[in-house]
Amino acid sequence: MAVAEIQKMQIFILQKKLQEFLAGLQSLSCFEISNVAEYFAPGQNGAALSLRYQKIIDFLDALFPRPRGFIENFIQVKPVVKKSAAEAFLQKQPRETLSRLEKLQSSWELNKRRIKQRSGELARQELYAVFGLPRARQAAKLRRVSVIFGTTKTVDPEIMQVIAPGTAKTPAFVQLFCLREDEANLRDRLSGAGFQEIILPLQKLDYVRESGRLRNALKKARAQAAALKNKLAALHAAEYRKLAVWADYLTNAGELEACALRLSATEKTGLITGWVPVAQKKQLINYLEKFAEYLYWREVEPAQGETPPVALRNKIAAPLESVTALYGLPNPQEFDPSPLMAPFFILFYGLALSDAGYGLLLTLAAAALLWKFRANLTAFGRKLLALNVYCGVSTIIVGLLTGSVFGIDFNILPWPVVKKFFLSVKIIDPLSNPLPLLGLSVGLGAVQILTGLFLRFLLDVRQKGWGEAFLQSGCWTLFLAAIFSYAGASFARLDAAAKIAGYAVLGGVVFMILTQGRQQKNPLLKLCSGLLSLYNLSGYVGDLLSYTRLFALGLVTAVLAMVINYLAAMTGGVPFIGVILMTLIFIFGHILDFLINLLGAFVHSARLQYVEYFSKFFEGGGRIFKPFAWRTKYVSLEK
Repeated sequence: MAVAEIQKMQIFILQKKLQEFLAGLQSLSCFEISNVAEYFAPGQNGAALSLRYQKIIDFLDALFPRPRGFIENFIQVKPVVKKSAAEAFLQKQPRETLSRLEKLQSSWELNKRRIKQRSGELARQELYAVFGLPRARQAAKLRRVSVIFGTTKTVDPEIMQVIAPGTAKTPAFVQLFCLREDEANLRDRLSGAGFQEIILPLQKLDYVRESGRLRNALKKARAQAAALKNKLAALHAAEYRKLAVWADYLTNAGELEACALRLSATEKTGLITGWVPVAQKKQLINYLEKFAEYLYWREVEPAQGETPPVALRNKIAAPLESVTALYGLPNPQEFDPSPLMAPFFILFYGLALSDAGYGLLLTLAAAALLWKFRANLTAFGRKLLALNVYCGVSTIIVGLLTGSVFGIDFNILPWPVVKKFFLSVKIIDPLSNPLPLLGLSVGLGAVQILTGLFLRFLLDVRQKGWGEAFLQSGCWTLFLAAIFSYAGASFARLDAAAKIAGYAVLGGVVFMILTQGRQQKNPLLKLCSGLLSLYNLSGYVGDLLSYTRLFALGLVTAVLAMVINYLAAMTGGVPFIGVILMTLIFIFGHILDFLINLLGAFVHSARLQYVEYFSKFFEGGGRIFKPFAWRTKYVSLEK
């Protein structure tokens, strides 16, 4: 349950082997260098070439964008390249492909500008079809009178002559006449009236013939653009990953160079200080042995006040690391709360969402995304979707046990086998008798609070010893356990158990009064401090009541689902459109109920962990372990 153990090491290596050693260390991705401030700064060698690759990759991404909606961005979908494939790509740099793509990019951008220019010229020629070239020529010959052409939504007949009337969606084409000395005033007047002026440059060619020539040129340019795009598409499909790997490689090569320059060093020796997880230390040592002739390494203790980084190492509970990270990372002396939180968070999520139909939708959607993007998901994306699968399964189980499946009334189902199945697995009916579900929510809260206090007790044992740990947190764990047992036995009407628990509570009260003021020297102050310590019970009661939100959220989800079904059924009898209305209300109503309560289930389940659970034992303040490794922008490297 503890965070991964981290070992500090120092490595002394000859300068002539430093660059080669760092390159291998970067690929190994298990050692965090601590004696280089901001070592991920771009280097100088290869910067121009790296920029060329980045520009061509960005160009291809803009030309052939991958469909990235909200979900794809949220779960961080990007091309995944296996390290073995990346190493194969790096055997030969695609310089020829890069040069060919740059030429095609230049041709594409030139052709794009040509198309834009021809389109603009053609649009101007089409204006002549409205205003007429003779009118423009005549206007240009006038000396004392100015003629202004333009478009407007609001025609002022006093100063405007309509050439082509507008519609509700298109403006009218108009011309205005004024004396040249009044032209400036007229333009000021028009500027705030939504008037758009059109400049008609004079030309000798007939606009009909010129329009035909421009259309042919535009058609030819677009055909060239299509041919260029086909060539670029073929290269994009065949070479994109190789180019992306090289773009990231060259960027990391610059970072490697910057790291080598910033390390503490003498003329002939470099010093590398950093951290390695103990689980990966053997892997690092095997690598160090390859340079045994050129380096010396040793394990060292952290300096006074120095805090090691934190690495979380989980398997089944790995998806819960994303929930932990939202709150903060544990410090190296604490437990990793992810596996300790996993069963509570997943179960609380199921209780809050509470509908088996919605749980099935969540599970299928997360599983479908895992399958669809299996080749392009980052580690974070896989963890997030796996967490949704866990929560979806939990919701299905809770929904079946409480009889909530899309708010359907099982008693009216026309299929006896299906009806019998749903009614047989239903053990709680929160609508007719909500007390069992309320008691379950509060009971689970009591278990989690006691678990948090017990974890605090274990940490206190580690830091302060058994005696002080028991007096500080162990006795509270037992005292609250007695109180919760008494309340639970009384709720379940177990008189004998309640009586025994009652005696335990009284004994706990006496013990708390006698021990919780032990720091005071004055006997009277010791007694008063012990009495005042019982006031902390109000905080624990408040924490316990917070878990009733699980009951409320679950009940709201089920009731809303039933209301949606009721409204849909009411519209089913409407003539002609009744079936359509019923279907729309049923589908969109349940989608809205699902999405709203999906968000609520996550937020409130997480809140119970952060406020009521973590506050008992979790201090936080750790910083994430960041090994010296490849930092990729275009691809995700996986082993």
